Amino acid sequence: MDKLKGQFAFVIYDKRKNILLMARDISGEKPLFYHIENNNISFSSEMKGLFENKKIDRKIDRASFHYYLQNGYVPSPSSIIKGVYKLSPGSAMTIDLNNFNKNEWKFWDLPDFEESDINEFEAVDQLHTLLKDSVDLQLEADVPVGILLSGGVDSSLITALSAEIRNSINTYTVIFPNDPDFNEQQFSRNISEYFSTCHTELEVDVSSVDILEKLAYQYDEPMIDSSMIPTYYLSKEIKKYCTVALGGDGGDELFGGYHHHARFVYLEKKLNKYPQIFRNLISASSNKMLPIGFKGRNWAAAIETNFKHSLPHNSIFFDDKDISALIPNHYFMESSSKDLRNKLISKINLSFPDIVQRSTRFDFKNYLCEDILVKVDRASMLNSLEMRAPFLDKDVINFAYKYIPSSLKANSNSRKIILQKLARKILPPNYDSSRKQGFSIPLKSWLRTPEWKELINTYLLASDCIFCTNQIKKILRYQEIGFSNSERIFGLLMFEIWRKNYDVKL
Repeated sequence: MDKLKGQFAFVIYDKRKNILLMARDISGEKPLFYHIENNNISFSSEMKGLFENKKIDRKIDRASFHYYLQNGYVPSPSSIIKGVYKLSPGSAMTIDLNNFNKNEWKFWDLPDFEESDINEFEAVDQLHTLLKDSVDLQLEADVPVGILLSGGVDSSLITALSAEIRNSINTYTVIFPNDPDFNEQQFSRNISEYFSTCHTELEVDVSSVDILEKLAYQYDEPMIDSSMIPTYYLSKEIKKYCTVALGGDGGDELFGGYHHHARFVYLEKKLNKYPQIFRNLISASSNKMLPIGFKGRNWAAAIETNFKHSLPHNSIFFDDKDISALIPNHYFMESSSKDLRNKLISKINLSFPDIVQRSTRFDFKNYLCEDILVKVDRASMLNSLEMRAPFLDKDVINFAYKYIPSSLKANSNSRKIILQKLARKILPPNYDSSRKQGFSIPLKSWLRTPEWKELINTYLLASDCIFCTNQIKKILRYQEIGFSNSERIFGLLMFEIWRKNYDVKL
């Protein structure tokens, strides 16, 4: 298994021994679902494939649903359906079909950080070499290959490295003609012109609600991530030009690129001077007083974190109080999601002294594989496009976590520090490597349109909606007066569309 590299999910049947072997790639780029009950086993790369087995009872797993409402995704090995599981990334499992005993193990895990004598200049040079080797490998194909160029540092570096290897490369950028504030047009043009790429700008109008039911069906499990919409349309448009595309996924997790990585460092410095009991009191009081969607509510929740032994929630969509209001009759035990999150946190090495090491590892093992890579895989596969992620090469991952110190990843003021240094080495001199637009959409304005309001009425305000009507109306009202509930509304809406499409019961 150590010799395997790249993205994969497979099942091998040993006919002689009557044993199944399952395995999944180290980052979780490809999915693998399975269900075992009464000496029967089903497995598939899609949950909808498992549903062909009529013996599977389509009921919600309560702890997973609770975690979904809080965090926006369901972590492996659980799934949103009770009794259906996902093989965890970097894991393998054998199932003896003679007695249905199973044995699961990790064939790969993130390496522990090792102190070394490497200086920042050597680190940048080594990373340059490793990324270039990865890009070189992933440019190989017997079909047309393109690069997704947003103009951000990750995709710009992939473009620059590709230009070092190939004389002619094709780059593609998505443009939202009706929403200029969300366009990356000028940034991507600057990179394309500097490296003389064959550049194509793809205009996409993604404001229609017609796509939501299609995506709810395709994604197998609901997710609170509205960027699945432009990701789908981008994949659809790029497929007209190429069959394989390289993207920048993984850069944020490996190198401390998210805003919360810097925020955690800032909070740790500021809060360590205050007693834990005082912080707990402030956090609890704030959560009770601040309404859902109020700016700063998640900051208040993070105040109580013991930064020496745990991790703050990055972004809580719905806390226990919100969930109790959304789901009447005490559907959940409040401890269920906390227990699951604590179990996930325990899978990383909590002995790491700094918050950047712990948070980037947690993101790699959870958010990356359960949100980012799911979003990209389902959208690209729906359009028969193969997506490749050079940052997720095994050698690059090992180097990032084993040898690059947190001081070269994030501090309270900067993020992706080593990638910014590499950018200054190989990108245009006037390039702004600190900017981060992200792949977002004007969801807030869309929710005001008649067609989105009609969809909300159809699903979230319907008599058979599982969520409390009064609480839904409250969330919608808060959104109208300026609170940040767009993603929350999207998450509830996608869950109900998914649940009804798949006829899933509580």
